[in-house]
Parts: sequence; structure tokens; C-alpha cells
Amino acid sequence: MKNNGVFALYPFVPVAVSFVSGLVAGDISFPFVALSVWIAAACLSFLLCLLSVRHPVAQSLFIVLLFFMFGGVCMMIAKHKPRVSLSDEKSVYESVVASEPVERGKTLRFEAIITSGRLTGKKIVISLMKDTVERRYSALSVNVGFVFASRLKFPANYSGSRFDYAAYLERNGVDATAFVYYRDWCPAPVDMGGLSVFQRARLAFLKYRHSLISAYRELGLDGQTFAVAAAMTLGHKSELSADIRDAYSVTGVSHVLALSGMHLGIIYMLLTLLSLRRGPSLLREILIITAVWSYVFMVGMPVSVVRAATMITVYSIVGLSGRERMSVNVLAFTAMLMLTVNPLIIYDVGFQLSFVSLAGILVLCPFASRFVSSEFRMSHPVATGVWQIVVVSFVAQLATAPLVAFYFGRLPLVSLFANIIAVPALTLILYLSVVMIFSFFIPSVSGLFAFLLSIVVSSLNHVLVFLSSLPFASVEGISLTVPQVCAVYVFIISLLAVIKILFKKSFTDRLF
Repeated sequence: MKNNGVFALYPFVPVAVSFVSGLVAGDISFPFVALSVWIAAACLSFLLCLLSVRHPVAQSLFIVLLFFMFGGVCMMIAKHKPRVSLSDEKSVYESVVASEPVERGKTLRFEAIITSGRLTGKKIVISLMKDTVERRYSALSVNVGFVFASRLKFPANYSGSRFDYAAYLERNGVDATAFVYYRDWCPAPVDMGGLSVFQRARLAFLKYRHSLISAYRELGLDGQTFAVAAAMTLGHKSELSADIRDAYSVTGVSHVLALSGMHLGIIYMLLTLLSLRRGPSLLREILIITAVWSYVFMVGMPVSVVRAATMITVYSIVGLSGRERMSVNVLAFTAMLMLTVNPLIIYDVGFQLSFVSLAGILVLCPFASRFVSSEFRMSHPVATGVWQIVVVSFVAQLATAPLVAFYFGRLPLVSLFANIIAVPALTLILYLSVVMIFSFFIPSVSGLFAFLLSIVVSSLNHVLVFLSSLPFASVEGISLTVPQVCAVYVFIISLLAVIKILFKKSFTDRLF
């Protein structure tokens, strides 16, 4: 089918918007409308697309309608996914630790995968009571097998909490939770032959990450310097203190702590530079993409990193074909691909923030770049770099501000200045970490880079703590409803449209 009518400029954008609308409609209609109704409507829409082949505009509208129905079908299928059958009695299970254990008061919390029986391959969240005398729990780490006795329960929300914890676990593939008394478990070798190749590979990568976390400690990183470095480079956030988390949140740079597209973009750029070749190359792109996805597996496959890796993969494929790599179309296609695989992540906060921020950057940054002449960019590279960081930070903050206010009740005011410091620091931290890891077997070299890394991280922590202590650092206590968030986005989009029209005629009066 040709790109006609509404598909003339951004063919995937209206399709993606329609698909997302269908997902939401499917979720709302789940208790009332049968899956067969959505399938029938999708089939009818497809038939209309075929019949309107000689009418481009009508066909475009029917394609949009088709993807709306397809979104509804995907959501209904996800909602109809049968739950596992859990025993009402206490049972014994063989399992393997599938995440870094985190100490929470008197308990140790971690994910585990059951390795035998009818629940083989099912992921559960375990809260294990610590034995403070023998401290047997300290032996638990990623890929360690153990046997426990408990009564498994379906995920449930905490009483008095607004956070939908059960839905969060469901989106992340968790089938059940369990509380294990300290006498009801013991370490034991388990047979992981029943697990899928994907699960075994992911466990192997997570075990390697555990060894890297240990290497960070061996090189002298400690305290919140270690916690921030491990969070930024390996996605290990469990040791971040409440004060550091709050400092990064208040200053609007929490995105550097949570692995995201920025981190993966920096790594992709480093790998491209190390390849020592210019222009597209199939073998080079395959090796780089393999390295990128290996990193994604190693850090536990958070949604933001999977999104970024998917985009980079599409980016590479598009680049090999000689077309424009980074575009709104690529972003829309990536969103559709991820939502088709797992429709429930549409309600994941990280997924929403990452896509909205990148969409804003792709749409607005090219427009903002017109205010700076090419001559100025060539003759003042440092000032241009600072300008680009300011523009990207402002656009990302503007695009995500309504969502941040809605979910967190906070609006950072020092974000622009903080990002001018945090983004270059993140780049330096990632590069220093890579050199430190690869020189681990040369103690003098790795020790030097660990020392430099600790200086950069601790300096960044101190600066952000200071900025967060300022009385005007952020606006707190914001409370927005969903309609209000939608209204704010309509206002922002309308305002930007007016500004674009006003500045469209001429860019002769540039800032620089």
C-alpha cells in the first residue's frame, strides 16, 4: 500500500497513535466486550482497507481504524492470559535466584525462577526472613540454587498505598509472591534444564554483572560513590540511599541513575568509535548490536533499556538501507513493536517518560537548532555542545513535565543547570567504567581509573545535593488528574504550533 493521504510525511505516527488508543480502549472494555468482537471488528477493518485501494484517503483512514482494532485485540489477549494455578497449601519448590537480593529491614527480597514441577519457569518475588545468627542468607546471589517451603500467593497491593504493586509485578512477568521463614529454606544445586534458553542466558549475564559489582568493590569504590557508579553503569540501584535518590530527583536528573536510552546511546557511540570505520558496514553493525543486546541482558532488561536497544537495532537496519536513521517514524515503529509484544507496559511510568521525552527531542530539537548558524557551530564547538545540552534538557523536561507532576507530584526547577553538569559527567563515568573493567587484570591501571571514577561520581553527588538543598530547587505537592494532564499537553502542543508558525517564515535573526 502506498503512503498516501495522512501517511504522506510520518506514516507510522498516526498508526502508532491509533494502536495506542486501541490498547487503552481494549483495557477499558475488557469486562464488557468479548475478544471475538474485537477480532471481528479488526477483520472488517482489514476488508475495508482492501476494498478502498483506489481511494487513498479513505484507505488511510481504514488503516488507522485497523490498527485501532489491532490494539484492542492485543490488549484483550494480554488480559485473557490465564493465571497459573497455585496450591492453597504450603509446598516445597526448587528455584534459582534471578535478581540481586536486596535487604529490607528483617527480610531479604529478590526474584526467583522455579526450576522443577508444574510451575517450572515461573518467576516469583520472595521475601525471605533473615537469620541474623548464622547469616545463611548472605550466600544467596544471582544464579544460586535453593529449595524453600512456602505458600505461593498472587501479587497483591499493599494496604494504604496508591501504587498498583500487583499491576507492576504483572507487567514484569511475575506470577506469584512468597514469604519464606528463615528455617524453611536451604541452598541446594538445582537442575535448570527445564528453563528456556532465554532464561538460562539471562541468568548467565546477570551472574556476570554480579561479578562486575564485586569487582567495583575490590577496586575501592564504596558508600554512595559505589552505589551511584553501579546504578549508572550496571543498573544496580538497591544500595542508593534515600538522600541521594531524593537529590537526583529534586534536581531533575533521575534519568542518569536509571539506565535509559541516554546510557545506551553513549555506549553505542563508543562502540562505533572503537570500530575505527566510517560508513555503514553489515558486519560492524551486527557486532555492535550483539554487544548492545548483551549489555541489555546483563543489566536485567529494564523497559527503558529494551526500548533504547530496540531503537538502536532499527536505527542500524535503517542506516544500512541508506535512509534517515533517527526519526519520529522509527520511534513510533519501536513503540508499536514493544507494545505488541507486551501491551501492559503501556502503563509503565518509565516507558511513558522515555518515549515522550524522546518524541519531544526528535520533534523540537531540529527546530531549536535553526536558531544557531552553521558558522557559529563550526567555530565554537564547546559553546555549541553546551547549547545542545541545554536545548535537549529543556525539551525533555518540557515534554515530560506533566507526567512527572502527575506521577511524582514534583516539578524540578534547576533541571537545566543540573543537566549541564550531569550529562557530561555521565558520559565520563561510563567511559571511565569501561576502561576500568577492561583493565581489571592490570591492577595499577584499573586502580587509577577507579580513583578517577570515584572523584567524578563523588563530585557529582556533592553538586546535586547542594542544588537540591536550594529553596527554589523544585515545586512540591503538585496534584493532577488524567484530564488535567491531557489538557496541559494540548496547551503545550498548541503553543508550540503557534510558535512554529510565527518563526517559520524566516530564520535570518538567529541567536548566534
